[in-house]
Amino acid sequence: MLGEKIVVNPAHTVVKNVGRMKYLGPIYNALLTTTEMVQLDSGPAKGKDVAVAWFNESFSFYSPYAQVQLKRKIDDAMASATK
Repeated sequence: MLGEKIVVNPAHTVVKNVGRMKYLGPIYNALLTTTEMVQLDSGPAKGKDVAVAWFNESFSFYSPYAQVQLKRKIDDAMASATK
């Protein structure tokens, strides 16, 4: 569990401070495709829920291209989860 937090916390920092898809894409892909719970400081959460929360938190900071592409990825992942 500690190892997961060591990775998740820096990933959250990158997501909050970098607005380029080159760096954001792999992080969001990992969150949206994992079937395991993500260990946050506040407790475990589903990867998709973490992706949505981080996206909403940092949306205005992202480049317009990143905003559109990440929204599409999240919408696609949420739609496939309900099928």
